[in-house]
Amino acid sequence: MQRVEQLKSLSREHHVSLVMSSRIMKLVKEGSSEEITAKVIEVQQYYNDELELHFQHEEQTLFSTIFKNYPELRTLSTQLLKEHGEIRVLCQSMTAESAINDLTRFAELLKSHTRIEERELFPQVEACFNAEELAATQDFQPDTF
Repeated sequence: MQRVEQLKSLSREHHVSLVMSSRIMKLVKEGSSEEITAKVIEVQQYYNDELELHFQHEEQTLFSTIFKNYPELRTLSTQLLKEHGEIRVLCQSMTAESAINDLTRFAELLKSHTRIEERELFPQVEACFNAEELAATQDFQPDTF
């Protein structure tokens, strides 16, 4: 899918999410208990190192602009923000004991969430956002403490 330059980095990150979702689903079906337990740790590391920052990027540059300026996109954005919350809870609460269920839910949710952003949200953002708003999505700098 073609993207405006300002959204390409987020789209590349989405590709990584889709690949991870596919690998998780395959592992849940075919993997050993040791591999599944290792995947829980990998998912939590992915969340801490990449996914949380990705969510913050979207929330601070896309969703904040949508809620200020684009009421027609608020319903979709609210759904996606709720999914960010659900994914956060899943990643933080995964354990070896609940690994198969948690990993399955995580993979399914991450896949559907990513596809909605790519197929529905991003095309609407590209159509609605002005040049300054699009530039802000590319210029995101995370808060450091």
